[in-house]
Amino acid sequence: MKANLYYRSLMRRENVIKNFFLSLFDFWASGSRLLLEVFIRKDFGERYFRLSAAMILIVEFGLLPFLFVFLQRKFGAFMHEAAAVDVWSDESAPVAEPVEPSLWVGYIGWYIFLALFLLFSIKHYLDKKRQPSSFDFQKFSLYSGTLQSYMLNIPFFKTENNRFRECLAEPLVFAVIGILLILIHQHIGWLILICSFLYGMSYVASYQRGDNFVLDIIDEKISNEEMERSFVDGLTSDDTRGFEFRGQRPSSKQYRRDLLPSIIVDDTDIDFDPSSDFDTEPEPEPELKPELDFDEGNNFDSDFDPDNDGLPAPEKV
Repeated sequence: MKANLYYRSLMRRENVIKNFFLSLFDFWASGSRLLLEVFIRKDFGERYFRLSAAMILIVEFGLLPFLFVFLQRKFGAFMHEAAAVDVWSDESAPVAEPVEPSLWVGYIGWYIFLALFLLFSIKHYLDKKRQPSSFDFQKFSLYSGTLQSYMLNIPFFKTENNRFRECLAEPLVFAVIGILLILIHQHIGWLILICSFLYGMSYVASYQRGDNFVLDIIDEKISNEEMERSFVDGLTSDDTRGFEFRGQRPSSKQYRRDLLPSIIVDDTDIDFDPSSDFDTEPEPEPELKPELDFDEGNNFDSDFDPDNDGLPAPEKV
């Protein structure tokens, strides 16, 4: 397909703010999706699932409760000291000692979840070793896997609409599980709830980029086909499937037609600068002449004639 420089320079739209937030979801989505997808999917691609990434997540989230409890104890001690001071008198009011939070009260489910995550990760790793290698062109290395058979028992998981299932159904199931765990005072519920939100939004971002990619190709194809009718013939957007050239054009129709090959070029001309000339042929470099052997105190060398284009001076007879 030909490259339309007018479309690529002026008409291809990019929502910078929207792309920024979608990129944030992509940044946090890798670990969030890995934490959840190991329980509902199988047959991952070579580069999509790595046991090393799973082990890093286990170490990180295994140490996280200790940090939470440490901060909770420090905050509790600070609030206890603040409550012991009576702002209206110099005497300190008696205050009950703060209750030390126990690590195992709200984090039992946390470590059970990490243990199950480890078991499923090892299972996926062993299954992947028995599968054909991606280096033999047998499988897409970034394949996100297929659903486990037990997940197909859920009614709305049987849909053929992958977009609905990945963007809404799958994260909704984990969100419900997270809320139920929160109701029984298990902190792992908050982690699952947050990961389910990032899970769904990351797939929304992926589908959004895919839609824009296809629409960009379609729009550029339409602009290529309708550029002559719009730019040269001056037809309105009603006659050119919505495409319209906006800008000052030469008054001569022949001049407009002569400019058309410079607007629609071969797709190999990727590096295009709209502010530069359209001539892509490099200018020839000037031919360098040999340097003169010049002596300041002795003018020219005795064997060199400057008027003879750098050739040795002829011998005198």
